[in-house]
Amino acid sequence: MSLAIVQENSETIPAPAISTLASRRRRSKCSVACVHCRLRKVKCNGGQPCPNCVDHRSDCVYEPQRRRRAADNISAAALEGLQQRLSRIEAVQRQSQPQPQPQPLPQRPQLQPQQPSAPVSEPCNTNKPSPISDNQAPPQVVAIKTPSGSSNDSHSWEQICTELTRVDSPPPLLVPQSLGESVDIFKIPCRDIAHPESEATANSSIGDHDYVAPIFSEESSYEYHGPGSFLSFCSKSGIEWVSQKTGVPDFDQLATRLMADVCRWFRSQSRACPLREPEPDEATAWLYTQAYFDDTSDVVLGVVSRPWFQDRLRLHFNNSPGPGTMDDPAWYALRNTIYAYGARQLLAKQIKPQAFSDAMELGNRYFQNALSVHSDLLFLDTTSVAVQALAVMTHYTEGVSWPSLHYMLCSSAMRLAETKGLHRQPPLSANLNDTVLYSRSCTWWGIYCYDRYSAVRLGRPLGTDDDSITVQLPRNLSPENSAQHETMLWGIRTAQLSSAIMRRLNKFDHRKPSIEEIASTMSELEQSLADLRASFPSYVSPGDSSPYTNVPAGINISGILFLVFSYHISVIQVHSILVYPWNIAKLGLNAAEQTQLQTHIAESSQKCVESARLILQQLGGVTITPSTPKWLAFFFPLTALINVFIHVLQNPQAASVESDVVLMRLAAGHFSYLEYTIPELSFPLTRDLANLAQVAVRRSREKCPAPIDIVPAPDLLGASTSMGQTTQFEDELFPAGFNIWTENWSTFLTSTDL
Repeated sequence: MSLAIVQENSETIPAPAISTLASRRRRSKCSVACVHCRLRKVKCNGGQPCPNCVDHRSDCVYEPQRRRRAADNISAAALEGLQQRLSRIEAVQRQSQPQPQPQPLPQRPQLQPQQPSAPVSEPCNTNKPSPISDNQAPPQVVAIKTPSGSSNDSHSWEQICTELTRVDSPPPLLVPQSLGESVDIFKIPCRDIAHPESEATANSSIGDHDYVAPIFSEESSYEYHGPGSFLSFCSKSGIEWVSQKTGVPDFDQLATRLMADVCRWFRSQSRACPLREPEPDEATAWLYTQAYFDDTSDVVLGVVSRPWFQDRLRLHFNNSPGPGTMDDPAWYALRNTIYAYGARQLLAKQIKPQAFSDAMELGNRYFQNALSVHSDLLFLDTTSVAVQALAVMTHYTEGVSWPSLHYMLCSSAMRLAETKGLHRQPPLSANLNDTVLYSRSCTWWGIYCYDRYSAVRLGRPLGTDDDSITVQLPRNLSPENSAQHETMLWGIRTAQLSSAIMRRLNKFDHRKPSIEEIASTMSELEQSLADLRASFPSYVSPGDSSPYTNVPAGINISGILFLVFSYHISVIQVHSILVYPWNIAKLGLNAAEQTQLQTHIAESSQKCVESARLILQQLGGVTITPSTPKWLAFFFPLTALINVFIHVLQNPQAASVESDVVLMRLAAGHFSYLEYTIPELSFPLTRDLANLAQVAVRRSREKCPAPIDIVPAPDLLGASTSMGQTTQFEDELFPAGFNIWTENWSTFLTSTDL
């Protein structure tokens, strides 16, 4: 057809052009094309030069041809030698096979090392991928041991190995390509793992309900959260209960996503920088020191004495060893952590767009200096200053600008403190003055509080036994700081009560308690909570919407909120044993026993939700800064949000259900504000919980069409605006035919067997 077009338009096309087109069509292929034609991927006729190079005015160069060598012919002698070798191997194998004879046969040699009484494994199926990950070492060549009594055998196993190399070598490992890159463990469906204890409790009501999240391999980044954790509703029984109440079968995807997000926050995502940040000059160092002691809630626990640190810092600058000289690791870590505190506080107050990120970066660089000597603090010859440094480092990681390393750092601080004997009261023969005794006591009880709060928050074991502690509570040495000392003692008593609650409730894990034992335990713990509340300072009222009034000078508001929230968390800790359905299943209570405890269950449910509401009501005035502690920004609010969510699912016909859903939406606004401030954080489940609660309420109303007295909802627009987020809600949250699972749910993870 192209030729016809050329002939039809031959009047308008010049003759040279027609001849050129014809010549191009007549070009033949060649065995070797020139370099230019290869690059352009066009046909080459093998000319010198070829027409393509002439048209493009390019040098026509051909690569030198390589002659193909014919395959070497195998001689008849070589073939005969191979056949003889193969015949010998076959003969040896036939003779080594066991014969049906009564006399004992020589045993087959076994690989070293030998597993005692290990069953003989079947041949591996090469079609299945190996369970060994690609980051493990390849299989090594193992020596073969000759069994005794077979040395006189004409065909020993050594000869077999000489003739036939790696006959018993396993097939090559088949690793899926998807595992070659960095793997997110929460995207891999978990496999059922047999536990020794699971067989004994297979028929019990507890079973695997203690596990808050799926158990992955030992190499995974999974973080354990016990039954008392704020994520206890992510257990298998919790997910099943929520799915049943809401009618949403995909809640396990939401729970898995939340566990993934939280676990990433418990580990640093990058290695420490080997370069150290230069320390500030003397004037800047004093500014950072003042910011730490004036604006940090850590001062409430009195781990570091301000006069002592100022004297030590003044001596440091007067006798500075010079740049590049390493001084005491404990003092180096302590002052750099306080520099990190102060830099984070001061830079965050600047009025500029990047004040938040600048404060995070500079503070974290100073903190990296302290982390660089972490091993020296534990394994070198240090003083009690190393314990103080680890305690202050623990509190620094409580800020939202750093991953939650407080559990590991606090464990290190407690172990080092015990090696120094800080948990024991010094004998009178030690002749220690009051200042030293006060410093030792404050340091230990500060670490004790950190440990107890971490254990309660994560549902993990306590760091030490309370019965082994004999050190006395700190005595007030300065009358002008009586209010601060009173607040510190209150925090220690709250931590002691949390420890007592954990020890009492953990006894229920070892055996099934009776109804009388449950009732008496709840009554005793409730009395302990009442005694603690009666000892509150006059300016603190945990049961009111305004928990503090007329706070004395020198008392940090963040420290007051911490103590108030800790009290409410203790209330939830006590009563959740009868409120959470998975905890009731863990106790092994049948229907009749639950009926007998119905009064206690109703009272516990009401007290839990009241404490949760009081926590959520305080979030409106929370401002997120790099130093905002995680308990204020995330852990305690999420615990309260989950408790309100559980209360709505358990009581969808209650009169307060609408106001509770509104409170959940306000809490979701707080978490959205946190995500807006720190884009690296993402907790979408906090917004979905309110929607799930609304779904459960609607399903309950459809089953019970009788009119219900509902408390009117407050103005959401104004309230959410005060939280730092403007939202608009429709009059009808879920219109008829609207599927809440159709939008953006492809980004969630696949369902895993929790």
